[in-house]
Amino acid sequence: MDFRLLVFLLVASPALAQDHTSHVPAGPPEGNYGQGHEKWHDIYMGMRNTLGGSCCHGGDCRPTVAKFEGGKWWGKLNGVWTPIEPSRRVPEHPYSWNETAHICAAGKNVYCFIPSDNGT
Repeated sequence: MDFRLLVFLLVASPALAQDHTSHVPAGPPEGNYGQGHEKWHDIYMGMRNTLGGSCCHGGDCRPTVAKFEGGKWWGKLNGVWTPIEPSRRVPEHPYSWNETAHICAAGKNVYCFIPSDNGT
């Protein structure tokens, strides 16, 4: 084996073997499927929207960011700003219990939403 290759492998192998997944920068939740669901699963399980529809169907509820703009709520769903129909609000949680918005959806279909605050 070439001596330079051997030196490279000895020097580089520890760096290549490190777990780099923990170095992903933390930021606000983007409403990504399954992300953060388990922490709030017990709360999500009992929720229903204003039409009486169940919110939790597995890992579909998760924290997100929200804004009130143009007279309606918007929430990030898988990283994309999505308009929220008023019927998708959760009456027993007019605003979030932890100052973070929450969204329940499958694909692009939002069926429950809890804003972080009153939108002001």
